[in-house]
Amino acid sequence: MIQENRTLQVVLVIAIIFGSLIAGGSVFIRNDFSGEGLIINTARFTDTNSNNKTDTLELVLHNYAFLRVVIDKISIIKLNVDLDWVSNDSIIIDSGTSSRVICVARNSSAEVGFFEILKIHLQYNEKLLSFAVRIGIEFSDISFIYSENFESDFHIEHWNYFRFRNLLGEPVHGDYSSILDWEKSLDYIERDNCWINTESNCQYVVLKNDLFSFANVNFSADVRSRDNDGVGLIFRYNDTGPYPKFYLLWSTDDHPINDEEYLIEESHLFNWVTPNDTVELGKVNLHYVEGYDAGNGITGFHWTKLNSTALYRNRDWHNWRISMANKNFSFYYDYNEMLTYSGLSITNGSVGFVSFESRGTGFDNIHVW
Repeated sequence: MIQENRTLQVVLVIAIIFGSLIAGGSVFIRNDFSGEGLIINTARFTDTNSNNKTDTLELVLHNYAFLRVVIDKISIIKLNVDLDWVSNDSIIIDSGTSSRVICVARNSSAEVGFFEILKIHLQYNEKLLSFAVRIGIEFSDISFIYSENFESDFHIEHWNYFRFRNLLGEPVHGDYSSILDWEKSLDYIERDNCWINTESNCQYVVLKNDLFSFANVNFSADVRSRDNDGVGLIFRYNDTGPYPKFYLLWSTDDHPINDEEYLIEESHLFNWVTPNDTVELGKVNLHYVEGYDAGNGITGFHWTKLNSTALYRNRDWHNWRISMANKNFSFYYDYNEMLTYSGLSITNGSVGFVSFESRGTGFDNIHVW
């Protein structure tokens, strides 16, 4: 559901001062950073009048230099036009201290909505710190069926966990993990809470079918992988029969294809129906996955590939969105349509995430509408 007061933290990925800044929310940043002595510890956009647009930016700035920092001007720019937001009259930050700065839109015409791009410039001590922001889905008029940003109480009891096992019932790699190894934690880039997988098993988590079952919906999440192994989104997950069946949109540049030591041990888990159904490295793949009895009480999985396309992967946060309409499917990557398919046979089910040997994968800002 939409909250009365939406809050969103900005994802900052700055190469010059590595790991020094924040993340969070479904805002994506590409930075042009120049300047010294100043770190942004918090950048938070807020909708204070509940009109689905952001009207306030809170910055927490830290001066790590030996000299005092004087902020001369903060500019909020859209389409090369300064929106002329109002900020603190006098901003002076002594060495080794922090200061909270509030920037407010002067009127409703200066407020900013979903998908609009802003450039924020901080001029100080004849230097410049700047970053670009794409405003996230939280600042829209969408009514969410399910929403989770991991900033308040997180109901982990609403989720089920499944770990892939070899035919002896043991983890193929990693330890005997559980859903408790998926932790609400700070990402070292984000500096706000997300859901991080801390083990290297092949595993997935899904919203419980008896609580959540979606048909024609959009499913959106921010995803960040820390390696080149398998990550992705599950949708229309159905476990009402003897074995689960679901659709999986995922990408990998390594596991399980390149790990020859696991090919035999995991052959029942990644059991491609035909050679053409094998996952393609360097692409995003859409698979239909159906469980079966692999023997010894172990569930195996048959995989049928439905479509694929090239996808550039890195270790930044990216927004993945799936749109479902009856038999039709569309995938959007950072709001750009990348892949479509017509022919879905499962009519409804829950949603979730996979992590195939991808320790440290993070998920955030989950929305279903």
